[in-house]
Amino acid sequence: MAQFNLGVLLERTGRCDEAITAYQAADHLYRRISDQHHRAMALLQLAACLRTAGRHDEAATAHRRAEILAHVSGNGLVEALARGAMSLDEDTQDGGAEGPGKARGGPR
Repeated sequence: MAQFNLGVLLERTGRCDEAITAYQAADHLYRRISDQHHRAMALLQLAACLRTAGRHDEAATAHRRAEILAHVSGNGLVEALARGAMSLDEDTQDGGAEGPGKARGGPR
């Protein structure tokens, strides 16, 4: 839990590269102790920092993993947040310079 909280603090102070490392450490710890609920949360936060850092493919992968783990652990909120963020990943990967929902011809 300490690594996750450190990641949140670093992210909030604009130190996303360091937050990425903290979230990765949290993910590793949660994986070792088979805590899928908290692992999904760590991956969701990791993905947000990766997107901020311009690492869109890695962010999309982290969002997909967060969604799957959240679903398996019954964490509906994180699952929904990951799904919503995945649509942003798709817009970014599709060259969605016009903004969310515009890359494919309008609102979804």
